[in-house]
Amino acid sequence: MKKSKIILTSFLTMLAIIFLVACSNDSGGNTPKSYSITASEGSNYKLENLPEEALAGESVSFSVESTSVFYEVASVNANDETLSPNGRLYTFMMPEEDVAITVTMSEVSEYDNPDDKLSWARNISKVISAASAEDKTVSWDVSQNLNFNFGISSSNYVTSINATIESSNEDVIPNDAITFVKRTASSSNVITGGYLKIDLKKVNPGETLLYVNLKPNNSSLGTLITKFKVVEYGTIELETMPVTLEIDNNSDYDLTDLFLNIRDENYVYGSQGKQTQTIYLKDIVDNKISFDYIVGHSYFLSCGINDGTGNSLNINDWVGSGSSSSGYNQIKNNILTLLTSGVTAEITITD
Repeated sequence: MKKSKIILTSFLTMLAIIFLVACSNDSGGNTPKSYSITASEGSNYKLENLPEEALAGESVSFSVESTSVFYEVASVNANDETLSPNGRLYTFMMPEEDVAITVTMSEVSEYDNPDDKLSWARNISKVISAASAEDKTVSWDVSQNLNFNFGISSSNYVTSINATIESSNEDVIPNDAITFVKRTASSSNVITGGYLKIDLKKVNPGETLLYVNLKPNNSSLGTLITKFKVVEYGTIELETMPVTLEIDNNSDYDLTDLFLNIRDENYVYGSQGKQTQTIYLKDIVDNKISFDYIVGHSYFLSCGINDGTGNSLNINDWVGSGSSSSGYNQIKNNILTLLTSGVTAEITITD
């Protein structure tokens, strides 16, 4: 009887072992299986910390970063699941199948944050002319300046600026055609402003975004992303308005001995506007002259003497109509700025 119990117990133990072995070999059991993870390649982004495989049910996290200032991440998918970002981090639960990660990028739009201290000057032209065939052969610079407003308080002692500047389409404006030029105070190395200098010998017709990020040594300026268009030489048409200058000569010289130089401070190369004009005052009628004023531009005025000495006379400041919100029609420090058409600007010449 005792022998029968021993045989029965041994038999049951063997059945239990067989059952456990069968369960462990059963492919439908609870042991997780590993599946592969692949990702599509792209030229404007990179993926970091994405594993090549993961167990079903495992949480998988990875990061996606744009490698171009002109593109941003639009969407990230794990198979058909759209993942929501946490900063640059994306997370999904590994399914019981292989996973393909796909990333969609979108081109950034123009950007100008009003809270930044950096902005374009109001009179810049977003249309740039390529150099003429003749000017491409000259040895001197042929360039267009794109001026900034810095908005830095005089209390900020800015002595250096780290400038990051890129073009989205180097077939139109190559990066090596762009130079950031700082302006400094006349009596110190304090930076008071600046501009982009575009080498017009290197540009070609088309459109491109320019990315500008300026970081001074002790303050924050900001970022600009702006679309510029390059056209063939001589095709830029700028809006003009007629302006009359009335000359009042209070100097010891006769008008016949004087000439007036008018220089466009915001000259646009390749446009119908003239960069400089010289008007001999002996040729004017009733002490008045007219010229086509480019809307939004400012002009530097100077009065020279026809005596071969190179000496010049003073032009007094003048304030015409206007308002405190829009500014004034005025001459200040020899700079003529007009906001409205049909203006007669008074030019007072003194010794």
